[in-house]
Amino acid sequence: MAYLRDTDHPACRGSVLILALWVVFFLASLALATGTHVGSLLRTAERMQARVHARALAAAGAAQAAAVIMGQTTNAWDGVAKQSWNRQERFFKQVELPDGRFFSVVFPGHTERPAEKRFYGVCGEEARINLNLASTNLLMTLFVKVGELGVEDAQRQVAALLTLRGDAPDESLTGGGGSGYSPSIEKQQDSAGAPLRDVEALRRVMDDASYARIRPYVTVHGRGTININASEAVVLQVLGESVASLDASTDAERAVAGLVEKIVRYRDGGKAFEKAEYALIRMALQPLTADEERVLAAMTGQNVNVRKMLDVSSSAFGGTATLDDPESDGGGPVLQVDFVWDVEQRTFVMWRER
Repeated sequence: MAYLRDTDHPACRGSVLILALWVVFFLASLALATGTHVGSLLRTAERMQARVHARALAAAGAAQAAAVIMGQTTNAWDGVAKQSWNRQERFFKQVELPDGRFFSVVFPGHTERPAEKRFYGVCGEEARINLNLASTNLLMTLFVKVGELGVEDAQRQVAALLTLRGDAPDESLTGGGGSGYSPSIEKQQDSAGAPLRDVEALRRVMDDASYARIRPYVTVHGRGTININASEAVVLQVLGESVASLDASTDAERAVAGLVEKIVRYRDGGKAFEKAEYALIRMALQPLTADEERVLAAMTGQNVNVRKMLDVSSSAFGGTATLDDPESDGGGPVLQVDFVWDVEQRTFVMWRER
């Protein structure tokens, strides 16, 4: 009599079938998981490749903007007027790249004109107050007027900022803020680099609210003068009050406000100052009161104890290069690069991708 093998038993055959099905199910799940993982890796690789490509194209856009800057800075002045070389849209608006996409370069518009949020082009860093080169008096006026700090808090925070940038606070706070520049300007211009590398250094000396108020009006790039064609009214007001306060015979706040209003009105009329000379600016803004003329004289360096603080040109230019991709969702930019190009150093001194 032949013995039945264990595998011939119906129950055994069912167990083998179930085991086989589990093996098939496991292999299928493993294949599915592997395929999903590989697909995810491939999609990640594609995104990374697209990001690298976009970064290269945005960098190309910023490099082209730098080339325009180097080719145009022989012009005697720059500003925010539409006829300014740094606002010519043919250089900065939807410029075609080799792959058929486009880049644009923009910078923020003046806050007194909220309807016009951004301009095509680049803006000189001299439109802002240079934290490395500003005098104690200028910093005090900025911290009190714009940062909304009390005098004692402003003195303490200015002293901390002077320490950060390498000045001696005691000497700077008591030793003649009459100049528009810091007493150590020659030392800083001859050094390899500015002590403060970025504006965010302010966070180390002040609270977030004061920092947010001051941030739009300060820089660490440029030669330290203020471009009368490009600066916002707030910057001109702070500069004017910082030098006018040295003259006891001047009603500083009222005189500066009147002078700044006339400067802004002149620029809004599509005009620009081609030289930062007292006589020329005075003639363009007539009529001026006696106090307004004294403030203008101080800002243009007519006073013996005040250096010339106004200028009409810049030595460093900033903007945001945006890569416009028609195939992206919504047709918006796929990458943005904030940059500052220094004309004298011939290099980018700030580069941030976002």
